[in-house]
Amino acid sequence: MGIRSPFIAEIVYPAEKGCIAPATLDRLLRAIERENAVLVEIPFDRHVALAPRKVERSQIPDLPRIIS
Repeated sequence: MGIRSPFIAEIVYPAEKGCIAPATLDRLLRAIERENAVLVEIPFDRHVALAPRKVERSQIPDLPRIIS
């Protein structure tokens, strides 16, 4: 399972404010750093952010609408 880099940064503030357990970030980092980890960090830079521009819109089917 991939965790994008900015998500890791987004955990810092809620942990500092006590909205999530302070150990959450440490647990996540340990899980990513394990050998044979299930979680992997996905670097997110401008190349990733701009990649969708390379795909023609017509190649992407519309998602079905779900009304809940």
